[in-house]
Amino acid sequence: MLCECGKDHKDIIESIRVEEKIIEGLLEDLKEYNTGEVLFVTDLPVSKAYQLFITELEAVGYCVYILKREDDLLPDEQGVGEIILQTTQATKLIVGIGSGTLNDLCRYVSYRLNIPYWIVMSAPSMDGYASTASPILVDGFKKTFYCHVAKRIYGQKDVINHAPSDMIVAGLGDLLGKITALTDWKMSHILHGEYFCPMIYRNLYDYIDNLSDNLSISQEELGELICESLIQSGIYMSYVGNSRPASGAEHLISHTLEMESIKKGEKVDFHGIKVGMATDYVLELYKDLRQNIDKVKDHYQLDSKQVSDLLSTIDKALEYEHLVKDYQQLILNIRKKYSKDQILYAMKQGPVIRDRFTILSIYQALGWGNL
Repeated sequence: MLCECGKDHKDIIESIRVEEKIIEGLLEDLKEYNTGEVLFVTDLPVSKAYQLFITELEAVGYCVYILKREDDLLPDEQGVGEIILQTTQATKLIVGIGSGTLNDLCRYVSYRLNIPYWIVMSAPSMDGYASTASPILVDGFKKTFYCHVAKRIYGQKDVINHAPSDMIVAGLGDLLGKITALTDWKMSHILHGEYFCPMIYRNLYDYIDNLSDNLSISQEELGELICESLIQSGIYMSYVGNSRPASGAEHLISHTLEMESIKKGEKVDFHGIKVGMATDYVLELYKDLRQNIDKVKDHYQLDSKQVSDLLSTIDKALEYEHLVKDYQQLILNIRKKYSKDQILYAMKQGPVIRDRFTILSIYQALGWGNL
């Protein structure tokens, strides 16, 4: 059945199972691959969180390869090559056990080798579990590759609910980033006629509203709620075929800050946390843009309906300003790491590192104003 946007959105994920214990269901599902090899991949921290699960896998004959790093695992050429070297011509499935970086690496390798991919979630830290996008560092530059989606997604509740608190904060930041991502998307639709799905726009805002209404629940319940919301965000990306509904200016800023940290040999903070931080800065840009709407109208030669639609889109995003401001109190230690000049540099790099129209593109066209 066609959506109101004119597309027939297809669910290409075979199953999503977040349960108290996942080993029995996973082993049952693996029977379809009993004539080939299955490569399980994880990293050192997650191998400890999923220690019993991994022991159970090994007890029935599966091997789990651990990407070992003294520092944080990066989604780089080394990780890609290391996973490829663990595959053989008999490898018929790759199963990642982890979150952001691990998920990106495994999805990319499985796509390049044209074999299916499953993921076992370890934390509600990002929306990439159900996404098709894998940001990979190539010679220090973060490039987004569009791959295939994980056919099956698993998650064990005790691991997800007891993930480190900063990973839950990262997931919250990634979810809040949808506010500006959706605004960028609809703005591009208004200004340039880019494809846009009203159903996805409404539903993602519904998830943010649900989150806002339930922030007082326990950490375990909050983790599950964030996890559910981020999985759905990933599914919507698969509907569109790219990350447009969930990634805008806030992600471009975050990616730039990450690349700069890597260049300097500094610790890379969780992507979702920097997305949540950048969302605050992008909302400030939208407030400024609203006050200077005449400049946008003149530059893009907008008619009255386009101006009206743009204003209502900005106003919708600004309804959540208090929520985004409250989030900043959770990440003050991250915010203080970045000077105004570093943030401005990241904003100006946004249109350079990726060909995606966002509010940063408008400021680039208008000369960056008084920023």
